[in-house]
Amino acid sequence: MRKFHYILFSSLNDICRFFLWKCVVGCIFAPYFDSEQGAAHFAAVHKVFGASNVSKLLLHIPVHKRLDAVVTICYEAQARLRDPVYGCVAHIFALQQQRRRKNGKRLREGGLEEEVRVLQFGGMRKRKANSGSRKAQKCVVGCIFAPYFDSEQGAAHFAAVHKVFGASNVSKLLLHIPVHKRLDAVVTICYEAQARLRDPVYGCVAHIFALQQQITVVSYGLTEFLCADNKNVQFNVA
Repeated sequence: MRKFHYILFSSLNDICRFFLWKCVVGCIFAPYFDSEQGAAHFAAVHKVFGASNVSKLLLHIPVHKRLDAVVTICYEAQARLRDPVYGCVAHIFALQQQRRRKNGKRLREGGLEEEVRVLQFGGMRKRKANSGSRKAQKCVVGCIFAPYFDSEQGAAHFAAVHKVFGASNVSKLLLHIPVHKRLDAVVTICYEAQARLRDPVYGCVAHIFALQQQITVVSYGLTEFLCADNKNVQFNVA
């Protein structure tokens, strides 16, 4: 986790003053955000995940693991603000393409759109509205979630999204995304939410780390192979 720690600091907490909140003693955010850049990082986390959701998540994580959790949450939040449609999943796709390239495998055509389509057919495609039934709520006409959650898996996916991001935050995000891109955004948000519930500390950043390690191993193996092959060539020439 050291390579991601540059985005956080350990100093006094000005977050509550920034948001005009009354900071309580023992505030769970206090150790992780300082007065210089901490407010900006916290604002990103609050906008994407919601402070309440993050505080609940941190309470269920051992204290010695919370810094790693906050770092990965900040990373995902900033990635989602930079790329509202794909978020940090774009980084995962890029690493997957890099791994395929190094393994000599054929790259998928179509870029991110094709990668998201693979996720959709992997059980994350939504068509019918069922998000409103999660708590026996009445789904309103024109509900922004209606086209993306079906009656079978939709409720479970929506529950994960609501628990990690908050339905209000996601609806605000989707409103600023062109309609033809919203399905991709919903799929990647679902992917990140499910990854965070599976691994509360690292979320989908764990996948990024795993891919980076795989690429390093493949690169090292390829280098060894080329060196050995080069030695054989030299030997044959001699």
